[in-house]
Amino acid sequence: MPSSLKTASFTVRATERQSIRWKRAAGGAGHASVGTGLAEAADAHLYAMQRAGKPVPLYWERGS
Repeated sequence: MPSSLKTASFTVRATERQSIRWKRAAGGAGHASVGTGLAEAADAHLYAMQRAGKPVPLYWERGS
């Protein structure tokens, strides 16, 4: 039975140096793409903020 996983996509701007580092890090961690590596990094960051008791923003708005 296929799962109905809903996904979202994001565009991330990076310098060439960042792109190279992100590709190497994602590949080294076994990710098929930089996107999955960045998603894992973002989740880990939010989890660490939560564990530290820092408020996790739930809504972002351009310019805020």
